[in-house]
Amino acid sequence: MGISLITITAAALADSVNPCGIAALVILLLTLLKTGRSRKIIFIGLAYVAGLFVAYFLFGLGIFQFLKISFLAPFLHWIIGLIALYIGIKYVYDFFRKNSECVVCETETSFKIPSFLRSIYKKLLKNITTFWGAFILGALIVLIEIPCTGGPYFFALGYIAEQKLLLIPILLFYNIITFLPLVLLILLIYFGFTNIEKAREWRAKNLIRLQLIAGIFMILIGIYMILSNFY
Repeated sequence: MGISLITITAAALADSVNPCGIAALVILLLTLLKTGRSRKIIFIGLAYVAGLFVAYFLFGLGIFQFLKISFLAPFLHWIIGLIALYIGIKYVYDFFRKNSECVVCETETSFKIPSFLRSIYKKLLKNITTFWGAFILGALIVLIEIPCTGGPYFFALGYIAEQKLLLIPILLFYNIITFLPLVLLILLIYFGFTNIEKAREWRAKNLIRLQLIAGIFMILIGIYMILSNFY
């Protein structure tokens, strides 16, 4: 169980540094400040993260069941090793390019998503005043970003299925690790330890470096998974 927990934790940490959810949260909090709703930062922010968490968890349950009954099941060991290698190489490649093409948005006015989704997303951001509004936004972000940044999650789900680990507790653990940085960011801003501008500056300077570290971890995991097929 030791190596399994380390592997799941490494995948969750790699998932936690994807730029999509962080960028969207920063934009949401900035919108609240601009519209004079700063007192709602913790309430709306945590609702947004809750939406991410629930949608991600339910999506994981569905994909896990598909993996168990699909024709891919006998090849999971190879597949998850190759997925880990792909994720790691992509993260390292993005670091040296200083660019991550797969993000929801760069700034509050520049969105790297299709134009019809972009307009809907902007309207949602400007009109979120309730718990359920923020919750639904979080769920929608998962649907937008999962094809783009879901590599570590797909790897983790395949690994859980291949290793026959307990699904619910491991999946809960994975999601807690993945979304904990967003919760910490909300709390730091709400209690005045940092502000939106500093958070954006930190994201711009350090997120790609964190992705490099995550990429190296994923490459090592991928190599281990592939080599273990021969022993």
